[in-house]
Amino acid sequence: LRILMTGSAINPPTAQGMQRVIDEWNAMEELLCGVELIVAGYGTDENLRITEGKMIRLLGALTDEQMREEMIQCDAMLIYQPPTTGALTRIREAQIAHIPVIANFDAARSYHHSPLLFEYQSLQQLPAVIKQLTYSQNA
Repeated sequence: LRILMTGSAINPPTAQGMQRVIDEWNAMEELLCGVELIVAGYGTDENLRITEGKMIRLLGALTDEQMREEMIQCDAMLIYQPPTTGALTRIREAQIAHIPVIANFDAARSYHHSPLLFEYQSLQQLPAVIKQLTYSQNA
């Protein structure tokens, strides 16, 4: 399973949110066995601390074409946004492309109960939500 997390890590709240996901992903390695987190976006290679391994792969900044290719290849997109203002257009873009989105409650606030949206309240719920996503894809 390939989960794509993108964001502009030059934006401090985005970088902080992405880093929280990365740290939690590493802590839940046994629960996320076989699930690869792909991290991409502006500033990700300079502003995030990632120990790459079998669970996390850092791509850094991508061209539009590379981003499209990653979106085609992924099984879902993961979004974590700390409480802040604004709606995330990346969710709508993924939904239009029929890509499931795993998003925390704050990130999903403009899209609650949308098709292909899997919401979580805390990062510790990610393994259960990913299991739910996998079940729905195989049903």
